[in-house]
This record gives sequence, C-alpha cells and structure tokens, in this order.
Amino acid sequence: MIPNAEVKQSNKILKQDLGQNLRGDATYAWKWIPDLKHFRNTGRDFARTDSGLLVPTPNYVPVPAYPHLGNRWALCMWQFRSQADWLARFGTSMIWPNNGEYYITDMIMIEGKSPTIDATEEIIRRVKYNRSITITQLEESDQQKDEYEERSIYNKIFEQVDDALTAFGNDPGKRNSGISFGGSE
Repeated sequence: MIPNAEVKQSNKILKQDLGQNLRGDATYAWKWIPDLKHFRNTGRDFARTDSGLLVPTPNYVPVPAYPHLGNRWALCMWQFRSQADWLARFGTSMIWPNNGEYYITDMIMIEGKSPTIDATEEIIRRVKYNRSITITQLEESDQQKDEYEERSIYNKIFEQVDDALTAFGNDPGKRNSGISFGGSE
C-alpha cells in the first residue's frame, strides 16, 4: 500500500526524533505489513559452472514475513544482525540481510486504520521514556508491580474469607450466627 501524506509525515517525524541507521533510513518507521518480506530458501537449484559442472545452489523467493497479521500498519524497528548470529538462528533457510532489516514491534494499528501524527508522537514519547530509564529503575518497577499483584491477590482472598465468616464465628448461641438455645421458662 502506498502511504498517505500523514503516514509519510509520521515517518519523517520518527526519523527526526528517534534517529536513523547507518544507511540513513529511520530507526523506527511505519510499515505496511504485507510489504515486509523475507527471502526464504524453497529448495535447491542447480547452476552450471564455467567448466560445465552442475553445482547445487539455494533457491530464495520472497515470502510475506508476517502473513498472520493481515493488512495493517505496524511500527517497525530497524535491526542489524551479524552474519554469524543470523546463520546460528536461521541457517541458510533465509538470506542474511547484510544491511539489516525492519522487524515489527508490538505497536500494530487496527485493520483499516492508518497511523496518525498524534499516535506517532505518543510512541516517540514512550520510546524516549524507555530509553531514559536505567535497568535498576526497570527492576524496581517490576518489583513494585509484583508486590502490588501479591497484595491484590491477598486482598481478594481476605475479602472472600471475611465474607464467609461472621464477626463472632459460627459457634451456636453467639449473637446472629448458628442456632440459639434459649433458657426454660
């Protein structure tokens, strides 16, 4: 899909605010998911050398990188992987992108919606915030979330137990719970 003016402007803002890679492309950019391709090995072809010998060669064809995500826009981040890292992860099943490539992030637009400048500016704010925090602050934040979750679970259990037990227990003859045996008259 050809990006509209707002998507182009959003990508320009992303490049200005979040930087560019070594090739001059934006580090972050809005990409149309169906346009993202990998070159996958579909088997072997045979090529004839100058001496007439047939040599097996891989046959790479472009395939959609994320077909399960459908037709939508996604914020992508450019990443470079060394050839050794690439071969360790994928072997020769895909061509190593020697200049790096864009990988989608978790920021994916709803189908039928295009990225807006407002959404882009919010993403820039979040990326800059995440870049500014230290690992210690991130660990403290995770610890606080864990403690909050534990307290929340404890409170839910306490409320359930508190509702099941009356203020004076379930002993007969005590206030409003159980059966009260009156005296003889």
